[in-house]
Amino acid sequence: MVTMMPFATALLAKVTIITLLALAGARMGRRNRAAVRHVLLAAGFAAVLLVPIISVAAPAIRLVIPAAASASSGSATTRAAYETIVASIAPLETGTDVAGTPQPLPWPSWPVLAGGVWALGTTLFLLPVFAGLAQLRSLRRSARPWPHGQAVAGTLAGGVPSGSVDVRLHDALPGPMTCGVLTPAIVLPFDAEQWSDEDLRRAIVHEMEHVRRGDWLSHCLARVACAIYWFHPLVWIAWRQLVLEAERACDDAVLHRAEATAYADQLIVLAERLSSRTGPPVLAMANRHDLASRVRAVLDARQRRGRAGTLWIGGAASAAALIVTAIAPVRLVTAVAAQPSQTASDSRRFDVISIKPCENEPPTPPGQRSSQGGFPNASPGSFTIECGTVERLIGTAYVRYGEPLTNQAARIGDVAWLKGLPGWVRTDKFTIEAKAEGAPDAKVMLGPMLRNLLADRFKLKIRRATDEQPMYVMTVAKGGLKIAPESCTERDPANPPTREELLALRNGGKPMCGNMNMTSGDGGTHRWVIGGQTMTGFAGTLSTFMDHHVENKTGVDGSFNIRLEFALDEHVPGPDKRYGPPTEVPESSGPNIFKALEQQLGLTLEPAKGPHGFLVIEHIERPSPNSGPAIARGR
Repeated sequence: MVTMMPFATALLAKVTIITLLALAGARMGRRNRAAVRHVLLAAGFAAVLLVPIISVAAPAIRLVIPAAASASSGSATTRAAYETIVASIAPLETGTDVAGTPQPLPWPSWPVLAGGVWALGTTLFLLPVFAGLAQLRSLRRSARPWPHGQAVAGTLAGGVPSGSVDVRLHDALPGPMTCGVLTPAIVLPFDAEQWSDEDLRRAIVHEMEHVRRGDWLSHCLARVACAIYWFHPLVWIAWRQLVLEAERACDDAVLHRAEATAYADQLIVLAERLSSRTGPPVLAMANRHDLASRVRAVLDARQRRGRAGTLWIGGAASAAALIVTAIAPVRLVTAVAAQPSQTASDSRRFDVISIKPCENEPPTPPGQRSSQGGFPNASPGSFTIECGTVERLIGTAYVRYGEPLTNQAARIGDVAWLKGLPGWVRTDKFTIEAKAEGAPDAKVMLGPMLRNLLADRFKLKIRRATDEQPMYVMTVAKGGLKIAPESCTERDPANPPTREELLALRNGGKPMCGNMNMTSGDGGTHRWVIGGQTMTGFAGTLSTFMDHHVENKTGVDGSFNIRLEFALDEHVPGPDKRYGPPTEVPESSGPNIFKALEQQLGLTLEPAKGPHGFLVIEHIERPSPNSGPAIARGR
């Protein structure tokens, strides 16, 4: 089975790696300065916030992981999509009249539910952050300026421009706090006016160090990261450690000017104040639960102290940037290098094969892609294709009669389904005749036997892979489905309908089962009439003509006769959307495909992302043509 790790799962894996590295760095630096540990943790949080942005914006780097072969038959949507396209080229010989009733809308899938819970949790955890910012804004406005404290702060600037920090008093605070980025402020409790000069100096030195280090900004960004990854325990552990190391780094600044035991006594008094009074504001950095650790660190004479320094800051920032750049764009892709299963029919080969290049094909106009030529045809014991491309052969052998591609309308001609191929695979044409002993089934000849022919004569080596691509999810609109299941006109193989009869069925009666009729109207409108179409098949039809794959999530069973009229635009470039020079879309007053689906059919298309399957050619060679008209031995 070809799969790719979903974006959310991959993102959480990357966040886990980054957080573990940051915590491990802080752990290994436990005998180093607190400021160094804080820098490492802050760099980790910066990387955690950047990794989803870089993952989306940067070009994907795919790491292909070999996977065991799978016997899975693949997606029903893909098979139905392919049959829909074949039906639009050559009407089906038979049709079915499936009656059914619209089913209730299904429950959202588990990924959708998980995404909703994630978003809801992020919103709930962000609310305290915004509430805390509003609380601090109000607290700062209502605080009283304190000239004496301002003067003391001016003498203890410690690298902060003198007068740039506003010192205020407020009666609701149990202890000192700092807030603000561009215009920082130190807010002290009202009784700070009665503090001794030494206690006041130590408190202001501590808070001024917070300002100099920019701790308020890193603190708020870390809280945002915790809100986004609210369910991730390692992120919360890293946040608690970040807050503690910030406080300890500021304590170290105090110890450069004060005696350790006196400052430890002051921290103990602060712990008592925080325990006996109303708690500090929501976004306050000091936490009474950390005071015991801080006191032990203050009294530990072996602990190294001081600022981190430019070398540590630059190194941590560079390491974070390198890690994000290295892992953010990575997409883990599993690929099967060979056919999913190996049965007795897989080893069968054509007994004789003739391959001749088509030398009289007209030249392809500049800027356009040549057509793929004839279709492969299999009759009992015989396989032929007249002037067809190798691309068509690969699509027939590996997609139509092999394992379908994940979330990909398996229409041969869509450039997204095949990668790594040289240009001649799409342009050079060959006439191939092959015969087999006995009378193998057509599906065997067009599937495993054709794959063996490509491997033997074209030296084809191919693998399957997936990546994540934009797509649409088709669901029932809020107003409900506007069409009901109905029968279509059965096709009589003995009496095929005339063109006039088909036109009459399209305009008034029931359309022919399995037939798709497309006409262009006045003013740039486009009209589709499709007979006997399931919702899964219709999603495949839309995938073929729209700019992205369409996944059916309607949960509706039954067969419908679909009539849709819409205006062409960039979202419906047609089946040859990726080839040829750009064409101008005519202006039209009609609804686009999205509005037409909702107004006429009661269906909606919502943008999404999902796995997109494709084939990768690892090696291919032009075959050696047979020298004469006789059929040459293929083995």
